[in-house]
Formats: sequence, C-alpha cells, structure tokens
Amino acid sequence: MPKTCCPPCPDVQVENIPGPEGENGQNGTDGTNGFNAYTITTSDFVVPLNDGATPVTVAVGNSAWANAGQIIFIQGAGYFQCVSKPDTTHMILVYLDYAGNTNTGNTISAGAGVSPGGLQGPDATLLPVQSSYAVGGSQALTNSSVQLLSISVTLPTTGKYLLLATCRLDFVAATFSADETVALKLRETNNGPADVANAVANLKTPMTTLQTYTFDTVSFPAVVYTAQAADVIKLFGSVGNSPYSGALQAIEGSILAIPLF
Repeated sequence: MPKTCCPPCPDVQVENIPGPEGENGQNGTDGTNGFNAYTITTSDFVVPLNDGATPVTVAVGNSAWANAGQIIFIQGAGYFQCVSKPDTTHMILVYLDYAGNTNTGNTISAGAGVSPGGLQGPDATLLPVQSSYAVGGSQALTNSSVQLLSISVTLPTTGKYLLLATCRLDFVAATFSADETVALKLRETNNGPADVANAVANLKTPMTTLQTYTFDTVSFPAVVYTAQAADVIKLFGSVGNSPYSGALQAIEGSILAIPLF
C-alpha cells in the first residue's frame, strides 16, 4: 500500500505584528461650560402669602439651573417652589408654609443667595411621658397581692414604652419570726389584666422584733412594654406572711412610662 511522503501540514497560524505608532490626532472640540446651581437676587422683592399659590417674580443673576416644580431656598426668606422661569434672569415662585420661613410681607433685599432646596417632612408627634407618684400615705402589705398607694399610669396609644418604677418599704414596730419574701410587680389592669413581664422585684425580710425603720427602697428593672391603647399600669405588692405584730408598709412609690415608638 503506498505511503505519503509527509504528514498533513498544520493549520496556518497568522501572527499580527504591530507597526510603529502613528502621530497624535487633533484635539476634540471643548464641551459647553456648565454652571453652578446657585445665584443671587438682583433686586428687592416682597415675600408673598405662604399659601403655595400666590406667585412672586424674583429677579436673579441666572435662573438656567432651576426647573418647574423644584424647591428653592432664598437666604433670609425661606423655601419656595419654582412655577416657571420666563427667562434666564427671572423665576416665578410660590411661597411654601415651611418651618423657619420669614413672615409674609417682609422685603428681601437684592444680593440674597438662591440655591436648590428640598421637601420638608411633616412635624414629628411627641408622645407625652406618663408618670404617677405617691408619697405621704402608707399601706400595709399582706399575703394577698394588692395595688399599692393608688399608683397607676394610663398609656394613651399603642406602642412601646420604657417602664420604670420604685417603691419604699418601712418596718413599723414590725416583728417577723422568720424571713419572708416580699413580692412587688407591675400589672396591667385594663386590657387584660396581666402582670407585666419581667417587671418584678423580690426581696427577703430579716427576722425582726418591734423594729421601725426604712427596710428598703426598691428600684424595678427597666422593661420595654408593648402596650395597647388605654393600658393601665399599677404597682402591686405582697409579703409571704404578715408580721406577728406591727406592719410592713409601702410609704411611697412611682411609675414612669416613657414612649419609645
């Protein structure tokens, strides 16, 4: 069988070899110069009604950057909205009822700075802090948990509140023959009722004989409470067993409810 004299030639490989660098081309045409989004008033004007509808024409150095509907701030006057710009040196504006604006009817002198402004959001609504404090009375603790000293706060709106509470306890000629547990707590009594989670304070009395002194001033742990509207928070307390003689009395206390959001 005849044989070929050589194997098939491989594919031709093309290699590009760059030539010498050519001369630089001519520079392109310069672009159009931009302009600052800022100008000044070139004549006096009187601030119109802040009804968002009464127009005022304001002469400025350059109005080209402003657009219809844009919020404009003028130094010494306040915030306006651009209605239109009849040419490059005037703006037709309406005055906005924004906090910090000057009074309607005031004259703004030429040379006041004019720049873009922004929308002003609504005013925040501050929720009032709710608090209750009682002092000067006394209430003996027993083995039944009861409201102490008529202390209560009403939470006006749904939301989260930071609850803080205190209670001062006094021995009044008290005799305890054994250690007893004092249990204090915050309790919601209107939309429930139910104890407030983690708003508890437990402590032990010592053995005493006819003792009269301030036993303790208890500060409750701060708790974040999720409230329904019209929740009523009250202070409750009890002692494991009433003293053999005398009393363990709540003398003063407080509840503070701080709205968070």
